[in-house]
Amino acid sequence: TGGASFQYILVWFFIAIWTFVDPGFYQRCAAAKSPKTAQKGIIISIIFWFLFDILTLSTGLYAKAMLTGVDPLFAYPKLGALVLPPIAYGIFITGLLATIMSTIDSLGMISAITFGRDILWQINNNSSNNDSWDTQSTSLIHKGLGVTSFIALALAFSIPSVVKLWYNLGSIIVPGLVIPFLMSFNKNRMQDGIIFMMVCPALASIIWIISGGLLGNYPFNIEPFYPGIATSCLIYGWKVKNGKRN
Repeated sequence: TGGASFQYILVWFFIAIWTFVDPGFYQRCAAAKSPKTAQKGIIISIIFWFLFDILTLSTGLYAKAMLTGVDPLFAYPKLGALVLPPIAYGIFITGLLATIMSTIDSLGMISAITFGRDILWQINNNSSNNDSWDTQSTSLIHKGLGVTSFIALALAFSIPSVVKLWYNLGSIIVPGLVIPFLMSFNKNRMQDGIIFMMVCPALASIIWIISGGLLGNYPFNIEPFYPGIATSCLIYGWKVKNGKRN
């Protein structure tokens, strides 16, 4: 396990559910020409995800075996400099930069649309005029880009480790969304208390993370994901027991 506990490793499997609760996944599917095109795209993407993960893991293992005392953050560039000729190394570095820029463009646009169009516009929308809708939604998307960019930079500077950043965000976000997501497949959907069910698990995980930072260890040595998902399950069970479903 590399010194990690079993419950820590198990959390990563739950964090993988992030793919299905991420709005970007559904926005990309909705942009497809037809449902069949989206299905083919998902299958092709899974194949490439598998291949790229194999390449990432195998390259990481080679870097671990061939390099000593290197900051893991620079393992890939150092390994490239070691095994590649100058021209190929230049192409390799360009590929790394292209990957970073394409990720910023893609996720930046999706985050801006999600925050501006799906949140701010829904709150402020009082018009049924299409021209007014276009003007207002575009302005809000611009604001969304600024807000999400600020949040992204703040998170990057406050948590420099990308592994820890993904782990903490996954432990906060996934517990509050996974059960509401599963409920969306049921015809008898819960109508009341959805926001409460999404917010409380996130708050529970945040409190657990803050407590771990203050105490030097998580309370009862339990990873923050588990209090969050337990809170979500308790709220769901309480809602069902009290007949909050139609």
